[in-house]
Amino acid sequence: MVSWAFDWKGAPPGLPGLSRRQVWFVLAVCLVCGGCNAETPPSVHIGSGPSFELSGNGRLSSFTVFGPRAGHHLAIPNPSFASVVWEIVAPRGRFDGLRVDGFRLAFGDLPFGYDQVVPRESQARPSLPSGAVYSFSATTTASAPLRGYFYVSAGSPVLIRMPDLCVRPKDGEQQVVVCGTNQPFQEPADLDGFVRSHTIEP
Repeated sequence: MVSWAFDWKGAPPGLPGLSRRQVWFVLAVCLVCGGCNAETPPSVHIGSGPSFELSGNGRLSSFTVFGPRAGHHLAIPNPSFASVVWEIVAPRGRFDGLRVDGFRLAFGDLPFGYDQVVPRESQARPSLPSGAVYSFSATTTASAPLRGYFYVSAGSPVLIRMPDLCVRPKDGEQQVVVCGTNQPFQEPADLDGFVRSHTIEP
C-alpha cells in the first residue's frame, strides 16, 4: 500500500524519475481504475409479454427461457429437467453481446446482434401457456449466470422465489432436491397458493 505525504502546496512529493505532473497523472489513473472495479451484479425485472428488463454491469452473452416438461407445472433452469422454450446467444463470443444495463428483452423477439438458437427459424414462434412456473438463465460477462423463476397467469407475469429447490448429485446422477435435506423435491399441489406466498414484490 502506498501512502502520500502532502507538502504545503497540496501536491505529492515527486517519485524518483517522475515529475510532479506525472505523479498527479498516475494518481488520477489509479482513482479511475479503482472506480471501475465497483461492479453492480446483474438483475432482472419482469414486465408484461413477458419482457425482461436487465440492469447491472457486463454484457449479455446468452438468455434462455425454460418451460415445464409434460406432466409438470414448474421449470427448473436446467436443460436436464426442463424444456428450452427460447434461447438467444451472442454469435461472435460472450464478450460481443450488448451491455446489460438498460437492456430490455421481449420474449420471442430477436434483438439486433444476436442469434436465436431455440426455436429454429422453421419452427413456430414460442408461447408460454398460463398456469405454469417458467424460469430463465442469463449469462453475462460480469458474474455467474443469473437465474430466476416467473409465473404466467391470465394477468401480468410475476417473479417468484424458489429458496428450497436445488440440483445436487445423488446416487450418481443429478437430481432435484430440497436444499439442505437432499430429499426429493415435490412440486407444490396448490400452485396458485405457492406463487402468492413466494412472489417477489417489484
